[in-house]
Amino acid sequence: KKQDGTYRVYIRITHNRMNRYIATPFHVTNEQVTRGFKIKDQIIIDALEEKIKEYRNKTNKIGFVADKLHIDELINLLNDEVEIDF
Repeated sequence: KKQDGTYRVYIRITHNRMNRYIATPFHVTNEQVTRGFKIKDQIIIDALEEKIKEYRNKTNKIGFVADKLHIDELINLLNDEVEIDF
């Protein structure tokens, strides 16, 4: 929780039993989250789902090679706009 009362929204990536978090540009207030810190604001949920869909599409393009990557390498590939040629 920040001093202004908002929370930063992160996307959790789990790969080979390891977790990392990717920061998003979104901040939510107490009114926008439930007691369990689930987001209630549908606009933010839709934007996050779109970004998660992009991450899934990129991972699908990588294919089975993603299994051999370390989680930090995978996150770098997801955040970069670099096309991978095998």
